[in-house]
Amino acid sequence: MSQLDALRLSENLRQRMVDFALDDSFVRDSKLSDICRSIWGGPPSEGGLISDLWVEGAFPSKSSPHSLDSLVAEGKFDSRLRDILNKPESMPRERNLYTHQYEAIDRVQSQTGKERPSIVVTAGTGAGKTEAFLLPILNDLYRNPPKDKYGAKCLILYPMNALVNDQVDRLYEWLKGQDQV
Repeated sequence: MSQLDALRLSENLRQRMVDFALDDSFVRDSKLSDICRSIWGGPPSEGGLISDLWVEGAFPSKSSPHSLDSLVAEGKFDSRLRDILNKPESMPRERNLYTHQYEAIDRVQSQTGKERPSIVVTAGTGAGKTEAFLLPILNDLYRNPPKDKYGAKCLILYPMNALVNDQVDRLYEWLKGQDQV
């Protein structure tokens, strides 16, 4: 299996962008073309077209020994909600949660009084960040049903419409067939 050479890829991308910019700007004078190539192919602080390479480690999320079943057994998750979410496309009851998902539910359930904790979850793509905030919210809504049918009980803000649409679809599928939330 061949490996990606990020440094070579970065340099090739830089050269291709410079070539594209030169072709697109119809520079015919060779001296001007050389000057543009030198500036555009240089570092970003001096007019280069491509920023410096940024490499960041992406570590896999840690799995916990906890599932929705074990959370119900510990009294930290509503059994009715667990049963509603018990679908392969939602949250199967025996599926182990990632550590950050378990800790979010545990922290919210460990709070006493009316204050709710602020939770920040950072994890890689596909690591279940959505579940880390939706499961505690839904669990709280199930455990503390509204006293009346009017008014907002929860407000979720998203930075992008595409994310809103994805999450609305997910919530609809998760909560289909119930009338509690």
